[in-house]
Amino acid sequence: MAGVAHHVVTGEPLPGGFVSTVHRVGDTVRRTPPERAGFVRALLDQLAERGWSGAPRHLGTDEHGREVLSYV
Repeated sequence: MAGVAHHVVTGEPLPGGFVSTVHRVGDTVRRTPPERAGFVRALLDQLAERGWSGAPRHLGTDEHGREVLSYV
């Protein structure tokens, strides 16, 4: 159907996801980028630079435009 957006569901749905729907795919988590994705990415990068392992790592974007994060 031309012009109709299709919701991409890949992987195991995870509970929570207060901002967006979250799915686990292997050792990663995929989610629709939140409104303030740049802020969240900068925060996760800063936590990674400081060596804190309690937060996921931002790994990029998948072919569906979802954020890819490490599974913690």
